[in-house]
Amino acid sequence: MKDTLKAIFYSISAIAFIIFLVIFYLSEENKRHTYKIRTQYLEKVNNYLSELPFLINDTENIINFKNDLNESKKNKIKRKFWELIENKRIVKQ
Repeated sequence: MKDTLKAIFYSISAIAFIIFLVIFYLSEENKRHTYKIRTQYLEKVNNYLSELPFLINDTENIINFKNDLNESKKNKIKRKFWELIENKRIVKQ
């Protein structure tokens, strides 16, 4: 008997909590408050953006491109692993 009363009480409490939560979330007061907070935040962001200093771009011709592909291919170490694979292919054929 006590267990069923506990279960009923818990389920009624959970349902009431969900109903009150939905009513508050969908209320006009909450919507107005949310809109007010968002506009205040947007005004703050716009103020901060207007106060930011404008920096001059001084990064022209900073990077020098070097094509070292041929040198890196020459300096590449040949691994024994690839020789083993090639030998295995030759044996299978």
